[in-house]
Order: sequence, then C-alpha cells, then structure tokens
Amino acid sequence: MLIPELERVWWSNLPPEHREAFEAVKTLLQRTRAADMSQQMAGGPVEGQVAVKIEPGETSKALGTQKQLGPDVGAGAKRESVNKRTRPKEPVVRDVEANDDDRRAVALAALHIFERASVVTERQLIAEARNHWRYGEASLEGVWKAVREANFLRLEIDGVVHLTTEEVRAEERRIIDGCQNGIGRFEPINPRWKIEDEKLKEQQREAVGHVLNSRDWIIGISGKAGTGKTTLLHEAKRGIEAGCNKLLVFAPTSEAARDVLRGEGFKDAETVARLLENEIFQEQARDAVWWIDEAGLLSNKQMDRLRALAKELGSRLVLAGDTGQHHSVERGQAFDLLEKQGGMKVAHVEEIMRQRGANKRFVEQVAKHDFESAFQTLDNMDSLHEVPTTELAKLAAEKYVEALKLGETVLATCPTHKECDRVTAAIREALKAENMIRNGVDWPVLKNEHWSTAEKMDHHRYKPGQVVQINRHVKGFALGEQLEVIGVRDGLVRVRSKSRTHDGIKALPLAEAESFGVYHPETIEICEGEKIRVTCNGRNAEGHRLDNGKDYKVDYISHDGKIGLENGWKVY
Repeated sequence: MLIPELERVWWSNLPPEHREAFEAVKTLLQRTRAADMSQQMAGGPVEGQVAVKIEPGETSKALGTQKQLGPDVGAGAKRESVNKRTRPKEPVVRDVEANDDDRRAVALAALHIFERASVVTERQLIAEARNHWRYGEASLEGVWKAVREANFLRLEIDGVVHLTTEEVRAEERRIIDGCQNGIGRFEPINPRWKIEDEKLKEQQREAVGHVLNSRDWIIGISGKAGTGKTTLLHEAKRGIEAGCNKLLVFAPTSEAARDVLRGEGFKDAETVARLLENEIFQEQARDAVWWIDEAGLLSNKQMDRLRALAKELGSRLVLAGDTGQHHSVERGQAFDLLEKQGGMKVAHVEEIMRQRGANKRFVEQVAKHDFESAFQTLDNMDSLHEVPTTELAKLAAEKYVEALKLGETVLATCPTHKECDRVTAAIREALKAENMIRNGVDWPVLKNEHWSTAEKMDHHRYKPGQVVQINRHVKGFALGEQLEVIGVRDGLVRVRSKSRTHDGIKALPLAEAESFGVYHPETIEICEGEKIRVTCNGRNAEGHRLDNGKDYKVDYISHDGKIGLENGWKVY
C-alpha cells in the first residue's frame, strides 16, 4: 500500500479531537513558514510586517500554547526547528503561583503516567497534566510551576529533563538489592540430578542444570517463543521434586496459567495475582520453588510484591521468560531489570523447537529483528498476498472459512480496532452463509474502560450509565458487586447497586480506586456454534468458575435466551 493510501486510512481513524490538533499544527507551520518566506524574498523585514502571534488555546489540547513550540515568529525573528537542541529548554511563562487546581492536575497526571512508565520527560508530564487533568481549571503556567515545586527526581540528558519519583526508584532498588543479596546464599536444589528426557537439546539441558545447581535466590531462564521452555520445565519439575522440594508453577495471565500450563500437564498452575492476593493459597506456597512462566510480563510492582512474599514464605524464584515479547501495561520490565542490574544469572535457550523448515527460518529472523529477510522468506513461501483495501475484509473472510472447513486453526489479526471490527463482521457473515454459526441473539456485555488508578479517581470522567465492579474488599460494598453510575455532583460519583440484595444509592469510594474496574455497557450478537471468550473472572448461575481469557463454544441458545455451552454449562 502506498503512503498516500495509508495517509487516508490514518486520517479516517483519527478521533475528532486528534484531527483538530493535527490541523492546528498544520496551520501553525504554514503561518510560520509564510513569515520566513516573506522575509527571505524581501531580503529582510517587510515593511509593515507584524509578528505572527498564536493565541493560547489555538493549537488545541495537544499543544497548549505557542510558547511550547519555540520563539515567536515575526519581524526580525529567526525561525528555528523545534527538533534542534538550540530550542529553549522551557517556555517563557508568567511568574504565577501554582494554585490547588494546578497541583491537583500534576498529582493526578503523575499518578497516571508513572503507573505505566518509570521515567518520563518533564514536558510529557506537563502536557499530560495540562491537557488531560482538570482541563480548563489548571493553567499552563500554573502547571509548570507545580511541576517545578513537586518532589520529582530530575536528570538532564542532552538538554532534556527526565523525571521519576522516589517511589519508583525505591521500588527498583528493593528488587535489585533483593536479587543481589540472594546470590550464592542457598544450597543447590538438586545437583545430582541426571537428565531423563533424551529429546532435550543441549541448551535445554543446560537450562535445567542451571536451575538445579543454582545457589541463588532468584534464577533466570531466557528464551524466545517456541524454544521449548515448557518442555524443559517438565524435566526441571522431576529434578526439583526428586530433591525433596515442592514446585508451584505460576504465570502473570489467566490464559497462560489456566489454559496453556494446565493444558501442558501442570494442573495446579495459577496466576501470579492469585498468589499475591489469596492468603490461604500463600500458606500452600510456603517453602517451595516458585516457577514463574512468561516472566517477561512481570511489572516492577508485581515483582516487588512477589519478592517480598517469597522472602516472607521462605521460597525461591525461577523466572522463565522473554523480554523481547509483550511487556506489562504497568511500569517497568522486572526481568530485564533483574538481569541487567540485579545480577540475576540467566540461562539462554535460543534454538527454535516449535517450527520446522522455512517457518523456523522466518521465526528466527523475526527474533533477530531482521525483518527484511523475514519478509523475503514469507514471499518465497508464497505467504504474502497484496490486495486492495476495499477487498481485504471479504478475502479474509473467505480464507478464514476455507481454513475451518479443512479442519485447521486460523487467527485473523488487524493493525487497528476499526479494521478488526470490519474484518470480524465480514467473517461472521461468511460463517452464517455456510451455516457454521446460526440463531444469533443480542447479549449484553461490559467493555472495560481500561482506566488507570488516577483516571478512576477523577470524578470528571464518569458518565451516567457506566458500570463499576468491585474486585477487592471495600467497606460498604460486596466483592463482585456491580454498580451503575447515575450521576456526578459536587465531586462525588453517585452509584446504585444493580443487585436486588444491595439496594440504595451510594458514593463511589474514589480513594479505593485500585479496588474496582469501570466499564461501559454494550450489546453483541452471540450465535450457536461460535466460540466466546470470557474477559473477566466470574461464575455462572450454577457456580462454575468462568476464568478470564478462557474460550467456550456455544452449543445452543434456549427459547428463554439462555446460552448452553458445549461442556454442558449454562450462562444466563
């Protein structure tokens, strides 16, 4: 697809406020360039020419004021690229005092941005506070002042000021110190074990030996997807248990723990979240070896809690993961931090075991970030097909149905949510036409807003009709209780329980924002014969556990609208 075609797609997917911001930038650049050209053509300042002044607010929320873009452009002014290091390190602002609105905006912006990043630039934080928190109540000058007054840790790199917090630094320090202090402090787990699985490759054997012979508290295994980390886990399990140790296996996600690991024979595999939250389960995990699969997904916050809990319970940690894959939404990459700064010794398993032939070569090239060669490999395999955008959804649907008819598994992916919705709709129509799914009914669902803790604390964001679900124990609310937002007044979010047993209107405990999630209701079509995925832990009316990330196939839809699953369960 050519760049002009891509640009049309990009612009069509922009929300109105982002389109407005880009148009403002375009206007600003055109006007400043026009002033330059007029001056250059005249050989100096043009008589009667005046400075091009951009009023505050003209560049919309994305820019704040013209001062952020560099010096004023006009008569006698030299225009400089905003990308050059010669630009001002900070805008010239009025000498004002930060007020409560400014400080509140900075506090919420910091809580939000440092939940998902360990370090940000000063300008990023100021833009976040000015544009997205208490907008209209906080001023740019006041936010600048509040940021300078706040107790952030600052470091200037190439003229750019970077910020972090004492909390972030202390968290990383605890993780690093915990790992370093545990080096060489323990007895080997089982140094006399001899490998039983003769199919293990050399790197897999070395990784098993690395775990069983280690004298460290935290042990690492790094391997790309498809290198056989789960296969070597079986061998390590035999060696660990033969050394009179108890092994418990965990993963950061429900899908990895309860689908993948349990499907591989580790029937007691659980999520890291359950280990961290369930006191009864913690007692069962005392004095054991904890094997954390997909450890590359661990955030610093999770790792800090995991480290503290393992120390309290006298357990050792084995982290097996790949820092090159997806990372946690929360701040920090704990595995990477431990390896590079904590001194965690890591066994590397690099040989691809899952694929063969050209497929293996393609995966290896992607793992090495040699994308040009990877695309060439796909092209040689006749696996790349270019089609007009207008025909993409229809062709994808045809290929999808064709693969299912051949008994193959197939996954359709798209670069944007909008395109994903379009392709999904085409696939569903194709499946209906082949009678592979049928008898659809509208089903109410809740879509997660995916708000950060700071966003959930901000009453300005709530709208009537949204649904709040209590996920942790909060005084005055039941665990799992669903509440409908009915209004916002005087800084309070008023909610009403959707359960008949919890009647009455209450104020949402915004200070307990980590204890609940915010959703908006939607309706989707569910048909007989299709697979549905659970996106929040819960139970059906019969008490069966429905795990987040678990897939179920719809067997039938009864006359009263109940969904019957292929495993015999019913969903009301």
